[in-house]
Amino acid sequence: MTQTTPLAHPCERSLLPQQHLSKWTGLHGGWYATPQGDARLGTLDLDRPYLALLERGQAVVECVVDAKSAVRNPRAGDMCLLVPNGPRIRHYRWQPRNTRQIKFQPDLRLLCEQGLLDERYRAMPLRQDLNFQDPELASLLRCMAHEIASGCPNGTLFAQSLSLGVARRLIQTHGALDVQPERGRFTPPQARAVRDFIASAFAQNISIDALASMTGVSKPHFARLFRSTFGMPPHRYVLKLRLQESLNMLRTGDTSLADVALLCGFSSQSHFTGAF
Repeated sequence: MTQTTPLAHPCERSLLPQQHLSKWTGLHGGWYATPQGDARLGTLDLDRPYLALLERGQAVVECVVDAKSAVRNPRAGDMCLLVPNGPRIRHYRWQPRNTRQIKFQPDLRLLCEQGLLDERYRAMPLRQDLNFQDPELASLLRCMAHEIASGCPNGTLFAQSLSLGVARRLIQTHGALDVQPERGRFTPPQARAVRDFIASAFAQNISIDALASMTGVSKPHFARLFRSTFGMPPHRYVLKLRLQESLNMLRTGDTSLADVALLCGFSSQSHFTGAF
């Protein structure tokens, strides 16, 4: 039997409420727990990449890739990247025990269609890898899962930035193109326009789309220039500004903590206090 790989196997339970997933504007994914199970899949026919992080627990994986059989015992921190047009997986059996997995679909084509990634990456194949570790990539996946679990309090800019971070990391480590270091910065007028806009709208749900439009550069180019100019990605810059403004308000006024949080762009008091 030939089938696509679902994000969740029947034995897995989602840790993310559907109402939170509906707010998420980044890469499609999920967070799943399994006390014990046995999922058997036939030949996998993938239409997009599939990335999984075993966050906790252990499992036994049996698979037949092309004509080779293999048995693996992944542990916490191990990752797996399955890709379309990679070595054909003709049998896959997943036997988890007290596991928790974070899974996302790092679809480069989708990010290109959204204008967030350079068009040169649209058809770029990623290298399939059934067992690897990457602390930087794992950290990004955990941030995405926790953001969704919290109800997406940091908004569109955060979701877009994390999704781009995952894509760029995979391009760097599993891509087929030689990625050169990014160069260039905003011109002084561009930097001033971006800085002034964020200063006036930091409490709103800002997106890369809105920021890029005022500089006259593409969204992928904007993200690179922003980091080169300000020394951090856009979502971190906005968070830093929100925290600075909230501390100023707390020092100089009698506004309640809950009101300060909302006025500075945090979705709730708990979201505000958790940002420190």
